[in-house]
Amino acid sequence: MRNQILDVLELPRRLIRSELEINQCPHDIQYYASDPACRGCFDGPECQWLYATDEVAALDSRSLDELMQALEFAILSVAAQLAHAGHPLRCTCPPCKWLQQAEQLHKQALGSNSGA
Repeated sequence: MRNQILDVLELPRRLIRSELEINQCPHDIQYYASDPACRGCFDGPECQWLYATDEVAALDSRSLDELMQALEFAILSVAAQLAHAGHPLRCTCPPCKWLQQAEQLHKQALGSNSGA
């Protein structure tokens, strides 16, 4: 389950990174909690999520609960992007397929975690 969640986080990282305004960020999309500009930035939650789930964030050592929270944020973010872009309900583009797969994985993870 953990490896599946780790794998599925790659696409939302790419999508979220592509939506952020790198040229307007003084830190090149690296979240700094001590910087008031980061704390007040409109893209702060996405940037903070990227920083916490990037390739060097030691996700292997995170608990299943933490990974599920990261997956939940990714699902909400991708769903919002797709809704904003006007994707139809039965869309079969890669991000829409990802969303269906990620939602199913999240349900499975909730079920397996509640039985622990």
